[in-house]
Amino acid sequence: MLVNFLVFFDYLSISQIAKSKFFYFSQGAVPMQEILGLVRRCVTDYDMIQEGETVAVGVSGGKDSLVTLTALARLSKFYQKPFKVAAITVETGVPGMSFDAVADYCAALGVEYIRVDAVSYTHLRAHETTL
Repeated sequence: MLVNFLVFFDYLSISQIAKSKFFYFSQGAVPMQEILGLVRRCVTDYDMIQEGETVAVGVSGGKDSLVTLTALARLSKFYQKPFKVAAITVETGVPGMSFDAVADYCAALGVEYIRVDAVSYTHLRAHETTL
């Protein structure tokens, strides 16, 4: 949920989060090195990334997608098969939703950020039917 991500921003600057050695969840801190090790092992064991590929990560602003993005961005810096990472968010136009903090975080990670406009929430509500 984007709210959890934004609360996290209250405690650390964007650049501190991007370089943090821990990722913070409601249950406590998990060492980023531990997460990175698991991701690297999975990518290697299942031959998931080939040299020169761009890995797209769907980013909602929640902790799951942000941990995945962070781990892959860090892995791309030293993995034996060079690859790039891009973050993608589908913006549906839900009132009050802003992904500016996600854009700032992607910039701090050095990751391309792509926003895709979908059919807007307002458009869907306007064409809603009742049964």
